[in-house]
Amino acid sequence: MSGRARFAAAALGLWLALTPPALASEQRGVTLGWAPVKSAVRYEVELYRPPALDSPLERQVVEDTSVFLKVTPGVYAYRVRGIHAMEEYGPWSELAEVAVNTFPPKAIAPEDGAILSQLPEGRLEFRWSPGVKSSRYRIEIRRDGAAEPVFRESLSKCEVTWIAKEPGDYVWQVSFEGDSEWGRPHRFRILAQALPPQEPSQALADPFWTLAPGLLVSHALYAETGIGELRLASLLLKLDARRALGSGAWDFEGGIRGTALSLDRSLVTLPSARFYGLEGRAGWRSPLGVGDSWVKISAGLFLWGMKVEGDAYGLWYVGGPQLQLSGGHGAISPYLRLAPLLNGNDAPSLSSSELTMGISLELGKLQLGNLAPARLALELTRSRFIRPEPERSYFLRSASLGFSLDFQLP
Repeated sequence: MSGRARFAAAALGLWLALTPPALASEQRGVTLGWAPVKSAVRYEVELYRPPALDSPLERQVVEDTSVFLKVTPGVYAYRVRGIHAMEEYGPWSELAEVAVNTFPPKAIAPEDGAILSQLPEGRLEFRWSPGVKSSRYRIEIRRDGAAEPVFRESLSKCEVTWIAKEPGDYVWQVSFEGDSEWGRPHRFRILAQALPPQEPSQALADPFWTLAPGLLVSHALYAETGIGELRLASLLLKLDARRALGSGAWDFEGGIRGTALSLDRSLVTLPSARFYGLEGRAGWRSPLGVGDSWVKISAGLFLWGMKVEGDAYGLWYVGGPQLQLSGGHGAISPYLRLAPLLNGNDAPSLSSSELTMGISLELGKLQLGNLAPARLALELTRSRFIRPEPERSYFLRSASLGFSLDFQLP
């Protein structure tokens, strides 16, 4: 080696020896967040590097409830206080620790490309490399090609157990909490024989009855050519019944509802007005194979009536065939209903029709006696019907919001 080459090698070695290791990761950062403070217009944030807590490494004033700071890897502490109008400062929060790591955690098990043929009770252990002290981790497991995870959790340890329920191809990744960079995705496959046989749910396998009483607040606008409008805010009572023969089987349901009490007499142009309805449908309900999702198509008949004191309005009942498409996923169950209207002996027509959209949101379960847990649900419906005629047209629009309690009976 020539003298010039030896000098260049020595210079390179000296530069590498004097370069601090943090230089390669100086662009790493951390997002600090906190709960909003009432009436605060800005926030002051201080970042410390324990054990040196006398003077902050960085101090910032921001308007949001989070801030992104570029720091080198290590363990930090930060505190926040609110700044109110007229530059009044609130008290400091307690110091909170946050860990910043150089690289995302390294996935250890299951390995990339693993094919799993035996999982006792469907249990699958996930492990990854630890970060610096006080690190927290995020793990996500999803179907290969899917955007939404089937499992997501935030935790402080480097392992977690997931209960697999369906065979197939999956992807898992892990990252540090507060860090937007994920580790390299690892793919694995679960064979069908790896999972224990799934026992069918009793509620889906055997026929059962469901009764659902409910209470709703409704506002309706009824208009009739040549007579005028009727506006009514009222309290409605309802009772629905359903006979389910199982999952992927016929489903029979019906219901009755009517006005129980007028809530706002100032909206009523006539002394007395009451609405009532009766309906019945038969349909086919089938699971979609994704979690507890399902879809159902039903057809049936309905009768809707209005009773006004003195028979001041010409239209007092409508009825006809009815088609309903409904579904559900988790706690949410939307539906759409279309019904051509009949009045007297007229033939049904889509020019005279009812259209109703609704959604039911499960709020929780209630245990009542020895019955199966009852489902408490919030219900929202929006409907309208229109019936044009040469000399007189009818129009009704209504919206209702309320609660129902579904009891499942054997």
